[in-house]
Amino acid sequence: MTTTLTLASLARVLVAARAELAASETILNSLNVYPVPDGDTGTNMRATLEAGLRAVEELDPGARTARSDLRQVLGAITREAQGNSGVILSEYVRGFVGALGALPVDPDGVDEAVALGLDGDALARALHSGASSARGAVDNPVEGTMLSVAEAAAVAASHARSEAVHSGETPQVDDVAQAAFDGAKLALSRSPQQLAVLAEAGVVDAGGAGLAIVLECLSRVASGRHGLPRASERSWLPRAEARSVRSEGGCQVTSDGPAFEVMGVIEGLTDEVAASLRSRLTEVGDSVVVAGGDGIHRLHVHTDLPLVAVSHARDAGSVDNIAVTRFAGGLDTVSDVVVVAQDEAVQRYAHSLGAAVSERIAEPDNGSTLVLADRGTPGDGARSHSLVTLLAGLDAVATGFDADEEIEVLQAGTWRAARDLVRSHFEGAEVVTACIAPDAEPAAAEQFVTFLETEAERVGAELDLLRLRSGFLVQLGVIHE
Repeated sequence: MTTTLTLASLARVLVAARAELAASETILNSLNVYPVPDGDTGTNMRATLEAGLRAVEELDPGARTARSDLRQVLGAITREAQGNSGVILSEYVRGFVGALGALPVDPDGVDEAVALGLDGDALARALHSGASSARGAVDNPVEGTMLSVAEAAAVAASHARSEAVHSGETPQVDDVAQAAFDGAKLALSRSPQQLAVLAEAGVVDAGGAGLAIVLECLSRVASGRHGLPRASERSWLPRAEARSVRSEGGCQVTSDGPAFEVMGVIEGLTDEVAASLRSRLTEVGDSVVVAGGDGIHRLHVHTDLPLVAVSHARDAGSVDNIAVTRFAGGLDTVSDVVVVAQDEAVQRYAHSLGAAVSERIAEPDNGSTLVLADRGTPGDGARSHSLVTLLAGLDAVATGFDADEEIEVLQAGTWRAARDLVRSHFEGAEVVTACIAPDAEPAAAEQFVTFLETEAERVGAELDLLRLRSGFLVQLGVIHE
């Protein structure tokens, strides 16, 4: 039996959890039917913890403190969290560690907290903090998911702690950890009763199952047991009912849900701004998670408007490592399109549709190739030379509908010039697409957006606001009646 869990103990939990998620990856993937049946929950959770392990391996032994070590590992997990389940798991880990006093203002409290170890009482608090943080990162929590499993584990751990205290005993770390695991298993078994899509598929929640595996590893380390459980010992994970959601042609995704998954890393967010971003993203999608802290957050959303989602994130902070995935794969209609764009989000969006992405404009290899470019002088076969016309062209190819309206492109390098263009070209406007540079000064950009919205409302125009790199401070695409 282990009296306390030290930093080294938690590292062993991380190693074991990563190994067990890898061993169970196929099973977890086959259980994945919610929120999107794309069969990657096990892969995403394993990859998320793998990022933490790589960070542990890269720690500098000569300059190590508990504070710097934990910050580095948590930062890696947050930055590289994959998918809905991985991002929620990253926030669960952050909340768990945060309860240890791992990231306080007073650095002396950090090393002391870790050096003393994590006893049964502190473990119960950490499990509660992990569950609370994970739920708080999700804008619209759904029961029957890993959030329910996390909460049940925390409640069971707290109950075990209280029972020990009422009996006049000291809560033991192994008893608390085992109670958490037992609570997780029970909640997992009940997940089909809470979420109809699980019952219809005859499976338990994949993310909840992955979290239960992590808590199983915590219990084994806390009890001093060595090695990993045999497959036959994991009777609580019903494999027989699991079915693959993948086909030879790719993911089988329902047609009534959003078409894209958007992920990215955002720096510079406060808790208040992160909460506001969650709300804004909910307006354009679902499965919204903004997880993280200490200046680094991970964004996840399912949406039909990926560039709008990215734009909302850029309004909130500095966005990097953007990933855009179309659940149903690329479109045949876009397979002969080459896109040359400055903006990372536009590149990722075009690639997700099935277009080739190039760094420069070149003459097409054959006459059937369509080049859409937003910079430089288009070569032979190029159809556009501004971002707004590139986006319109890409949309036309993707939807099979080529609009007859001609887009008037307006470009400005200063806010004054941009305002003058709006005043002189908005009369009779029906649709306006505005691309504002992501690195524009926030206060000035906000003032211009307010002006733009007022003018669009005055003339009765539909306004689409995007924070994308066009090569100009402001680029406007105007379609007149």
